[in-house]
Amino acid sequence: MPFYARQSATIPNILNRSTSETKQMIEEQIWDKLQNGVNYDVLDVINESHQHSVPKDSETHFRILVVTAEFEEVGRLARHRRIHSLLGQELRGGVHALAIDAWTPAEWDRNAHRPSLSPKCRGGSKAG
Repeated sequence: MPFYARQSATIPNILNRSTSETKQMIEEQIWDKLQNGVNYDVLDVINESHQHSVPKDSETHFRILVVTAEFEEVGRLARHRRIHSLLGQELRGGVHALAIDAWTPAEWDRNAHRPSLSPKCRGGSKAG
């Protein structure tokens, strides 16, 4: 299975987090909202913050992959709006960038399970 495609039955909700933490991390909030808000076939949330000029362990840049039959007969803009509506709090808060791959199962199969790749950061200390 490609690294970016975690099937719904095997998606861990919290990875390596202490149960004593009281503040929920942004990535976990995104997972929770998408898992509860979309009837998905494939779902992945990738924190791409490390690729950008942000402090270590930042949660500011994310890529989301959602494959669902709910997107049948729904245009690309409406799909993105749906994801944005679920993640409004995070987008108004610390999330600076959100890349979305929102596909139907047929589109996912036609594209050989390949989401688009984020460009390398060209700003700040990561420029090269």
